[in-house]
Amino acid sequence: GESVSMWIHIDAELLLFVFLPPLIFGEAMQLNWYQAKGALSQAMILAGPGVLLGAVLMGCFVKGLQPEWSWYLAMTFGAITAATDPVAVVALLKSAGASPKLTMIIVGESLLNDGTAMVL
Repeated sequence: GESVSMWIHIDAELLLFVFLPPLIFGEAMQLNWYQAKGALSQAMILAGPGVLLGAVLMGCFVKGLQPEWSWYLAMTFGAITAATDPVAVVALLKSAGASPKLTMIIVGESLLNDGTAMVL
């Protein structure tokens, strides 16, 4: 109905500037900076090339499934779906008593994933 129509016509930059900063800020405030510095290189490897490779592979896969889609649309879909959100994984790791370094790598990679996906 009417609410769907309102969401279809909402400005994309409004969503970007209203919802994304509080999410990133909230996650960054919970970081242990000592552990984050140690996990930074691993998180950057996962977030940079990992997201780029995932986006390209997903774009090619979708293009194969939907040949009528343009490459631009398929790669846009790949970029949107490449950045994962590991909220459930981090909660499971914390409840299972996993290593704080492993949790920090996943949280740091998640934060950098969002930035990489926005650039793509």
